[in-house]
Amino acid sequence: MAYYYVKHTGTIAATSDAGRATTARTGSWNADTGTFYGSIQDLFTYASTQPTSGDRIRCSSSHAKTYAAPITIVVPDGVIIESVDDSNQEQYLRGAAETVSAGSSAGISFTGTTNTGDHFAISGLNITGTNGTSIAASYGTTAIVNDCYFAVTRVATSGKMTFATGDGGLVFVKDCRLNYSYSGQSFNHAGGGKLILDNIWSTGTQLTTFMAAGGGGNGGTTLEIRNSDLTGFMTASTSNLFNAVAVGSDYVDITLDRCKLPSTYTLWNTSPACAAYQLKMSSCGNADEYYDDYYENFLGTFDIDTTTYLSTTYDGTNEYSYQLGSTGDADPLCPFKYRIGTLSDQDLTTAQTITVEITSDASLTDNDLWLEIVINDATDEAQGTTQSSQNSDPLAAGSALTTSTESWTSPDTAKYKIAHDLGAQASVDNAVVEVYACVGKASIFANFDAPSIAAT
Repeated sequence: MAYYYVKHTGTIAATSDAGRATTARTGSWNADTGTFYGSIQDLFTYASTQPTSGDRIRCSSSHAKTYAAPITIVVPDGVIIESVDDSNQEQYLRGAAETVSAGSSAGISFTGTTNTGDHFAISGLNITGTNGTSIAASYGTTAIVNDCYFAVTRVATSGKMTFATGDGGLVFVKDCRLNYSYSGQSFNHAGGGKLILDNIWSTGTQLTTFMAAGGGGNGGTTLEIRNSDLTGFMTASTSNLFNAVAVGSDYVDITLDRCKLPSTYTLWNTSPACAAYQLKMSSCGNADEYYDDYYENFLGTFDIDTTTYLSTTYDGTNEYSYQLGSTGDADPLCPFKYRIGTLSDQDLTTAQTITVEITSDASLTDNDLWLEIVINDATDEAQGTTQSSQNSDPLAAGSALTTSTESWTSPDTAKYKIAHDLGAQASVDNAVVEVYACVGKASIFANFDAPSIAAT
């Protein structure tokens, strides 16, 4: 392992290997500027022995380099760039700054190699570009970014922060602040791979549309945003969460988990342009809406409805039901399907019945709406086996669902009940029972109470 030291002072900087050490330096950064490089770019330009896997590039927390032209820094496999305390070179401290401030198109980019399996990491840097910043990984490579500050300073729509995962790349971004300077700018995920954002936030200008997440013609993309306060990125009532125009050329899979959102917002700026997408939001909302879940694909939506519900209080405080809505593409052979309950530790050696209460404005048959119930296989319990309440002929008109007399709060015009007998399952005495609702009728909504199980 070798260490490379970077600190910009505006005077003499290291050349050759003067800023490289085979053992970690200790104490404060000395005044001899000939023993550290003037910038990260200078390191890669002048070092005789280039960094290799396992090496660390240590930037002083007081390092502040401003470039006069756009730059792209290619980080070798296995190299870590980190900010360390100017008073103690062995101690981590965020603050080292690399900035591009030149012209309307000037930006700064850190990218990995294109060798499958390579990776690089950046921790504690302040990265600013006039027109944009970029972290890129592609062709099976990985970038890990931790505790960094990103900023775009140009007041124009063209300014973007891009985390690119072209053609199979993976980028992790954790504990980072991302600031914009103009409401028409956006967070851009150029697709082809996977981007994971964990605890991101903003204190800059709020955006009209937060995220442009697109496949980009590179084989689709997967985006996860977790444990993040997104209210700094979005103006309540007027902001869009996603730019749906970007969801057009390839498969896009988006997950938001435990994120704070504005009290009101628009999910998409327009309807997604293709069928090859899905969006899942788990425990996302404003204030105390930790119970809120949402799912969407081209066949329908799943949401939590706090207006229509039975008497059960599911989490001790909040009363709600599960609402499924189908699009015009739903069909008995191509239903919208979503899990509405999981029942653990169930003894199925004696016959049990799964019961679900439903309310809807639609007239429903067992080809319009049904349950699929997954239980443990009686022979190989690790394998799931599915039972369905759908009509045996999916092309038939179907049989009308059983009506119900349960007392809903704010019900729709019709109330139904599905009771499905699982039958006795020999040896399955500690089962996990998963209950899925399936909607095969186009363009309807139905609300579901949580499933119950009882001996037949």
